[in-house]
Amino acid sequence: MSQKLILTMMDEGQIFDACKMRQWLDTRRCVVPIPTIDVHEAILVV
Repeated sequence: MSQKLILTMMDEGQIFDACKMRQWLDTRRCVVPIPTIDVHEAILVV
């Protein structure tokens, strides 16, 4: 998880939810071998 992502989430008033992110990564692993988290996508997912 990059510092840029954390700072962007904080600027948007978001709180990182590790459980939700793990669930999202698990579902993405079914689609792609190595899921990546884009800054804007992470904010929408969490």
